[in-house]
Amino acid sequence: MTQRRVVVLGRGFIGSEVARALCDRSCEVVMVARSLPADMELRPGMSARPIDVANRLDLAAVLATADAVVYAVGSPPPAAAASAHDLGLHQSLLPLLSTIECLRVSGRDTHLVYLSSGGAVYGNTDRLPISEDALPRPVSAYGVLKLTGEQFIASYVQTHGLRASMLRIANAYGPGQPVKGQGAVAAFMFAAREGQPATLYGDGSSVRDYVHVGDVADIVADVAVRDESVGTVNVGTGVGTSLTELADAIRAVSGVPLDLEFVPARSVDVRANVLDITSLRRTVPTVTPRELHTGIEQTWRSLNR
Repeated sequence: MTQRRVVVLGRGFIGSEVARALCDRSCEVVMVARSLPADMELRPGMSARPIDVANRLDLAAVLATADAVVYAVGSPPPAAAASAHDLGLHQSLLPLLSTIECLRVSGRDTHLVYLSSGGAVYGNTDRLPISEDALPRPVSAYGVLKLTGEQFIASYVQTHGLRASMLRIANAYGPGQPVKGQGAVAAFMFAAREGQPATLYGDGSSVRDYVHVGDVADIVADVAVRDESVGTVNVGTGVGTSLTELADAIRAVSGVPLDLEFVPARSVDVRANVLDITSLRRTVPTVTPRELHTGIEQTWRSLNR
C-alpha cells in the first residue's frame, strides 16, 4: 500500500494531536503553520513548514502532492470573535479560501477534512441530542465563521467536485489544551492546581458534550486516510455534562476543593449542546469515546507532570 501524504494545516491543540494520530497510521505528515517553535518535537515521518496558509503561492507547493489535507487552522474563541469579526475573517476564512483554491487548481483528487464546531454551529435547539440535519443557528461569531467555512467548502464540492468531509467537533479537551479561552475543562483544572477559584459563566446549568482530544484525533485520522468523503459528521460522545457536574468531576479526580466564582452568562454561549453521534458510529464503527471521568483523570495527570 502506498504511503499517504497528509498535510495538517494548523499546529494548535487539535491539529498537533491529529498529526500524531496520522503518524501512528504510517502516514507521511507535513504540519503547516505561520510560526513553528525552534524546539518543536517531530515524530518519525513528520515534517513541518513555516508557511502563512493565506499565502496561496507558498501553500500550493505544499498541497500539490497531498493525498489529504486536514484543515485545523484555529479561529478566535467565541468571546474574542464576538468583538473582532475582522480577526476571525483573517485568521479563519481567508486561509480556508486559499486552501480550497489551491486544491481546485491542483487537479489532484485530494481529500479535504475540515474541522468545524459541533459546539457552536447549531446554536440553541429545542431537541437534544443534536443530529447533523438540525438547522444551524449559531449565536456567536465563532459559530458563524465555522458554518461559513462549511458553506464555502460545500459550494466547491458542488461546482468543482472537491472531495471534502466536514467534522463538527464537540467541546474537545485533554492534555495540551490552553488554559485560557479554549474551554472549561482546562480553565477549571488550572484553577484547581493553582488553588484559585474558577470563573463560571451563568448558574452552572449549561450543558456541554466533552470529548477527549485523543478520541477526536483518532476519528479525524481515520476519516483523512479514506478514499471517500464522509459528508458532515458530528464528533462527540452523545453525553451531556453541566458545568457544575464538570466541577464536581474535577474535584473528585484532583482531590482539590475547587471553588467557583459565578459571573453573568455570556450571550455567545448556548444553553445546552449534546451531539447525536449515530452517524459517527456508522462512519467509524470502532469509535468508543472515553468516559469523562477517565478523560479528566488522564488530563489531570498530564497537567501535573
